[in-house]
Amino acid sequence: MCSDRPRRAVVKTQAVDWDEKWDDFVAEETADKGDGKMDCAAILYYAKDVTNLSRGYKQIFGETGSGHAEMNALDEFIRTICDSDSSTLAAYCTAGALYIECTAKPCCCRCSAILGALNFKPSSTDTKKTKAPMGSTQWGGLGPTARGVVAGYLNTTTEDIGTTLAAWKR
Repeated sequence: MCSDRPRRAVVKTQAVDWDEKWDDFVAEETADKGDGKMDCAAILYYAKDVTNLSRGYKQIFGETGSGHAEMNALDEFIRTICDSDSSTLAAYCTAGALYIECTAKPCCCRCSAILGALNFKPSSTDTKKTKAPMGSTQWGGLGPTARGVVAGYLNTTTEDIGTTLAAWKR
């Protein structure tokens, strides 16, 4: 029995080279592992107009109430500004329209890898990155919706971003 329904195209995904993505986040590396406390804050800067970067930037604040501060801000950005859409995220990433400020502590290896994968730049030389994974928290600051959007942009799986990245160490 044949169906008139069109077949869905099979999209092949690929594993992300997290070492390469960590390198792509151009913050200065430090051996500092932070103070060991869970509290931290970050500011994500995004272009007001992704097609005209000279119009300035807006901010989203992230806190470590639900994951690493950078990922908290990224999760909010994806849900509210990108409307959970991979193509909108892609427009910001390819335009180089995303910056992160995290000066209280360096960005951990996993957050740095995600930031590098999305073409984030540090907002100043005070934002650093470290090879340390930053504590025993289960990494996964991105909620399931944002993780799916990032996976779509990177052409990978949510498991690669969740499970594989959570186990990855620089």
